[in-house]
Amino acid sequence: MKGPGGVETVTLAAMGDRLHATAKLAQGDAATVVLTLTSGGKGESVSFETKAVGLQEHDHTSLHGGQVGMWGEYHLEYSPRDRKHRVWVTDAKRAQVMGVSGSLRDGDTVVPLTFDPATGMLSGKLEGAGTRPVMVEVRVGETSFSLGFNAVAPAAGGHEHGGQEPGGHEHGH
Repeated sequence: MKGPGGVETVTLAAMGDRLHATAKLAQGDAATVVLTLTSGGKGESVSFETKAVGLQEHDHTSLHGGQVGMWGEYHLEYSPRDRKHRVWVTDAKRAQVMGVSGSLRDGDTVVPLTFDPATGMLSGKLEGAGTRPVMVEVRVGETSFSLGFNAVAPAAGGHEHGGQEPGGHEHGH
């Protein structure tokens, strides 16, 4: 990526339906982006002009279709899907936080969460994920915290449990 500060190589991460890169650009700075995708040892590149956009500090926009909660300077997004509990941890400006660990309490079951550095997602499988309220416990470096999230998927009877709509948020300061 080439911006006002020169050329830099950045890593892209999928965030919802967008690609996100942490770059040293200010909101509105013009940049030339060269995107190279490699498959089977063969690369294809495309370049385009763009302007830097980003989420504002403490933006609670759901990036993965889930509920957003906040503890201190960290945002957690809980978005269960396909019998899998899925959690993303981002900082105050919603940049992905890497190297996190955690677990989740779903009823009486503790589900260990595995971190995938390619997606920035913590996940763990459990039948009925999203049909009951959960408590997510996260560790970022030496900092540990817990946030609760309401059920987001219909239970076996076809009705919702819990009162928070997907995309809602809570503060755990």
